[in-house]
Amino acid sequence: MMKVKPKFLITGLSVALVATALALTPTFAKQGVQDTAGTKTIPYAITKGSAISYGTFSEMDAQTDIVVKGTKVGVEEVVLKKEDVDGLVIDNRTLSKFVLSDVFKNNTDHTLSSGETIIVQENAATDSSRVYSTLGYQLMNENEEYLLFLRESLTDPGVYIIRGVVYGKVPTAGEGIQSKSTADDIQFKGDDDTREQLEAIFEDAREAYLN
Repeated sequence: MMKVKPKFLITGLSVALVATALALTPTFAKQGVQDTAGTKTIPYAITKGSAISYGTFSEMDAQTDIVVKGTKVGVEEVVLKKEDVDGLVIDNRTLSKFVLSDVFKNNTDHTLSSGETIIVQENAATDSSRVYSTLGYQLMNENEEYLLFLRESLTDPGVYIIRGVVYGKVPTAGEGIQSKSTADDIQFKGDDDTREQLEAIFEDAREAYLN
């Protein structure tokens, strides 16, 4: 499976992955959040790093080959690896099963159809005590609908990567980055500046593809 390290270098509009182990930030999310089963609350631990950001929805949309709507229905695999010596997280990913309900854009050589199940890589992984999240990414809630902006994995055929780590996952219900699941499920656990960007981009994405 593709190993996405929780560390990035910005090179123009591309992201260069850096094979460097990262320490967790010393603070966790202030409140627990629902896990994907919706049965309990667990804290988020945010890994350090930087990645490409999109200033506007149109910028992200123009660089996206695949735009789909659908629902997460389960997990294919959870990858969570730590260094033996000091416990640094070096790999945290969840390969999620995502059932398509609509395919709005597909500028690839591969067919995508309504009703098909694809594998979407989410840059966070859960153990028994917390979620280890890259850049504040929050795992999709199961049985909730999302609009996803994706690209094909360069190394793992059949796996799709969310654009901009946190930018390309838009809950179809709610407002801004709010999810319909719970009142405090804001779908992002990172910094305030990025949150403001996401709120504007998510609203524009809904307007463009859902209204």
